[in-house]
Amino acid sequence: MPKSSEQTAADSNVDTHSVRIGRFPITFHPILFAIYPLILLYSKNLTQIEFHDIVRPITYSVVATGVIWLVVWAFTKHVRKSAIEASVAVILFFFYGHLQTLLSGSTHWLAGPVCLMGLAAITYIIIRTSKPLLEMTKLLNVLSIGLLIPSIWTIVTYRPIQIATSIQAPVTSASHDIVHIVSTRRIVPISHEQAAKLPDIYYIILDA
Repeated sequence: MPKSSEQTAADSNVDTHSVRIGRFPITFHPILFAIYPLILLYSKNLTQIEFHDIVRPITYSVVATGVIWLVVWAFTKHVRKSAIEASVAVILFFFYGHLQTLLSGSTHWLAGPVCLMGLAAITYIIIRTSKPLLEMTKLLNVLSIGLLIPSIWTIVTYRPIQIATSIQAPVTSASHDIVHIVSTRRIVPISHEQAAKLPDIYYIILDA
């Protein structure tokens, strides 16, 4: 029995939907963009802060990004569009301070409107597009991973600086044994309260 035009169209839609699911890239770039600035900050200050100090900010950042992602998805019903929108919002949020610094003087107030207009323009383009955004999603996934790799490598390979000092003591025993005293010192981060209790160190340079 030949299929009607409606059945053919339905089968075509099912096939197309199946192909898209098979090609569907796992979308995770919003989460990685959310944690990247904090991981970068930690990797640049390994001697100053502990990892547990950034756990709460990372949690807040991931939760806020997830909320944005979910809200946009509720309106668009499109996972990739909402993910891109969330990533753009996160990037602009962390870029805001740098843009304000670049706009020195009386123009620093433009940072907010510029970011908002950029977000609005990108939102309009994303919502209006009919493309599946598969390649864009893959690109953002790779980009977010590439940004994190150097910082994670710095954290993983970090070792506290150790200074070993060998002091040869004078010969005091009958067997003429030489005693070596080895001291190992580590640079350990301290709190501001502990630093305030340390004595001041003054360097006197005699310049003739």
